[in-house]
Amino acid sequence: MRLLRRLLAALIACATLCAGLYSLPTPAKTQELIGRSVTLGGRQLQCNNAQIMVDRTLPSEGAADDESLILNPDMLKDQPETVRIFIFKHECGHLTVGDSELAADCFAVHQGVREQWLDRKGLNQVCESFGGDPETDSHPSGERRCRNLDKCFTEALAERQASASATAASLVSPPGKSLLPNERPANKPPSTEALIPTLAQMRPAIEISPAHTAVSAWRCTAAGCR
Repeated sequence: MRLLRRLLAALIACATLCAGLYSLPTPAKTQELIGRSVTLGGRQLQCNNAQIMVDRTLPSEGAADDESLILNPDMLKDQPETVRIFIFKHECGHLTVGDSELAADCFAVHQGVREQWLDRKGLNQVCESFGGDPETDSHPSGERRCRNLDKCFTEALAERQASASATAASLVSPPGKSLLPNERPANKPPSTEALIPTLAQMRPAIEISPAHTAVSAWRCTAAGCR
């Protein structure tokens, strides 16, 4: 009987211990892969063939490493829609034009003007989002970035106007010429433009790694990257 009581007590203790082990919380993943596209500001966005990660512990609205974009949705939701799109394009700029913050800003501006989601009001919202950030070792001051935004915006508007003028001129038929789209001289070879792969096609698919460390962030202050 004594042996039976000891055995029963041991079984109860084991059951209690096992239940405790199974109830321990599992650690949450810091980063989560969401795919090759994301919807921000009502637009579906992609960055060539780069993968897009979500990291709610990221001390910035967005960041990029050598192969992916990293977004913090908790911080992005506090920004206007245009600023959310701009941040994505800025980080995509790092994967396209390099580490320069000013070049990445300019890349985003040209994208915004070309795709017609960025106007002067949106540009001012982007400038305001810097909050007067001071100069740091990695980032220009908010004031300097705002001046650069204005310069890039003026250039992008001029490029769009020039492109529109060129398109309009190409639609004017010279005397005696036809505008049939498929008409070309018999001996003229077809355009090679259709044979040139896009950047997204040329870039190989990126292997998913378990974690990504940001090498650039949307903005930094003297207190650290945000």
